[in-house]
Amino acid sequence: MAALQQLQNLENHKHSSFVVLLTALVVLTSRLTGDEDIALGSSYGHGFPFVLRTAVDAKESFTQLLVRVAKISSEYASDAVPMEKLLDGLGTSSLYRIELYSFSDPPTTTLNATDLTIYYVEKSGDIPQSKGIGGTVHDQVPELRAVYNQRFFASSRISTILSQLLQLVLNASSSPQECIGTIDLMTEAQRMVLPDPRKDLHWSHFIGPIHDIFAANAHRYPERLCVKETMSNSTPQREFTYRQIDEASNIVAHHLIQSGIQRGEVVMVYAHRGVDLVVAVLGALKAGATFSVLDPLYPPDRQTIYLDVAKPRALINLEKATLEAGELTNHVRSFIRDNLHLRTEIPALVIKDDGTLHGGTIEGRDVLQDQQASRTMPTNVVVGPDDIPTLSFTSGSEGIPKGVRGRHFSLAYYFPWMAQRFNLGENDRFTMLSGIAHDPIQRDIFTPLFLGAQLLVPSRDDIQNEKLAEWMQTYGATITHLTPAMGQILLGNAIAEFPQLHHAFFVGDILIKRDCKSLQRLAPNVRVVNMYGTTETQRAVSYYEIPSFNDDSTYLDNMKDVIPAGKGMSEDVQLLVINRADPTKVCGIGEIGEIYVRAGGLAEGYLGLPELTNKKFVLNWFIDAQKWIMEDNEKVATSEKEPWREHYKGPRDRLYRSGDLGRYTPSGGESALGGLLFHR
Repeated sequence: MAALQQLQNLENHKHSSFVVLLTALVVLTSRLTGDEDIALGSSYGHGFPFVLRTAVDAKESFTQLLVRVAKISSEYASDAVPMEKLLDGLGTSSLYRIELYSFSDPPTTTLNATDLTIYYVEKSGDIPQSKGIGGTVHDQVPELRAVYNQRFFASSRISTILSQLLQLVLNASSSPQECIGTIDLMTEAQRMVLPDPRKDLHWSHFIGPIHDIFAANAHRYPERLCVKETMSNSTPQREFTYRQIDEASNIVAHHLIQSGIQRGEVVMVYAHRGVDLVVAVLGALKAGATFSVLDPLYPPDRQTIYLDVAKPRALINLEKATLEAGELTNHVRSFIRDNLHLRTEIPALVIKDDGTLHGGTIEGRDVLQDQQASRTMPTNVVVGPDDIPTLSFTSGSEGIPKGVRGRHFSLAYYFPWMAQRFNLGENDRFTMLSGIAHDPIQRDIFTPLFLGAQLLVPSRDDIQNEKLAEWMQTYGATITHLTPAMGQILLGNAIAEFPQLHHAFFVGDILIKRDCKSLQRLAPNVRVVNMYGTTETQRAVSYYEIPSFNDDSTYLDNMKDVIPAGKGMSEDVQLLVINRADPTKVCGIGEIGEIYVRAGGLAEGYLGLPELTNKKFVLNWFIDAQKWIMEDNEKVATSEKEPWREHYKGPRDRLYRSGDLGRYTPSGGESALGGLLFHR
């Protein structure tokens, strides 16, 4: 191979092709593990194995590392300690997990337990059978053969590793002074299955705002059950139709508009889990406003921080929030009085059992009385994909929450794909289990409203340990959204089975195999879907689906402990793993890099923090952004202009820099991309 020959003569030294490959394996191991202290097994004449250990700096050149590896190998070969003495003296069975040998100089001992042995074959012959621990893979000239542990590696993974090793040698030979952290590992086979950062993600395919889609559903089947508040020890079950929710939210919207609320101004909801929250949220959206949620359980100081960041122009207090958690404290009231300029406040919003809506009285008169006559009238406020419907909070590094400004584009965009991919429909019963002040509550509410399905709301008594499983069984929930922590509450000491559940979507933290098995023990028909998303991506942007126990009872047995984050949610979402040393390169399979999310549904940015927004939300540097703008202009010129384009900034090919590390993994024995595995 010409590349090996070229590298053999670097720096006026004559290096063997074996040492060149050994250097490349050091680089590859560092790139795939993220480690900077690498230990490999090898031999340098006479079949005596030794431990090659060296520090690796991503900024050093291949030439520099090659010279050092050659020196270390030579020194170790002349002063090698028998492997059995090393292992015995250190009291271990393994000093390394990967080893490289020349086939003409195989090791005379196999005492060290390894997972991957690579042979550089300079002439034909058979691999010693004593080294076999699972399987054998052959590659093209120069011939590499691998013996590997099938408990840890699939044959497709080994083929990829060998191909990457040869690709690294090839690229290093053309640029030997290039930093080892930036040498491209990408092969054409990988390029075919990994995301292409230049692909069109349909930036202008806005399917409409979620509140308009809900209103259309309410018009289509007004008497269909929309929200069910299930009974508790102290409250009866309450049910509300699509028509009742639509009319109640119209009343709220007209009140906000008539009070002077402008497009994009924040409406803060002092919230409670239930139908009233659904009404308040839809009312704010129909007014063209931005809704945000204030949790009554937060300490007053934290509530004032949220209010200070959001600077709302309207406040909606849900009656049940004040009854269960109490009124806003004097401290919070003083902050509102001294620092905010509210256009209106609804003191006690509540939808009664018959669907009538009350807002609470001021001076003996209900604040919503004047808007009752408008309950069947839409507001006709036009919003576009770049209008701001949500203000969600994420924790700050210094304890100060950041307000993330969501966009209308993504509130409904992924639902058609999800409905088809996961078989979701109007007959499903969704649960409302997310924290009321956390952005996943939006998914709980909006998914069933988009589909024309039903939303089940548990009482406070039911959200604890085994009672939650009994609630799932009693009300026949078919779809649930959970965090891993909430999943553990659901399972707890539960024994009640709920076989009607067919999908459980997890997001918010690492999901482990044990919890998936526990869930499928109680819900044998549930498909577990692990998703990845942040407040800044608005919706979950990747998924990994595990078949139900009844479909494949051994699937989880063959998985590792941590469930992968999966692949992009729909064809219009990409998770790009970017080389940390050279952002112009997408990482190869198995290589650890930083995760960037590329999608049309990213949030607008952080409220009042332009520098941080520009740092975390960046333009795609892989392609000229003008390409999408020109194509969109051509489309508009040949078709009728949509009304929402008055509020559209045009196509923006942006990436969100997550700060998380991850790597692409192949799926099983196939060559297709199986998903993303996180490293924390």
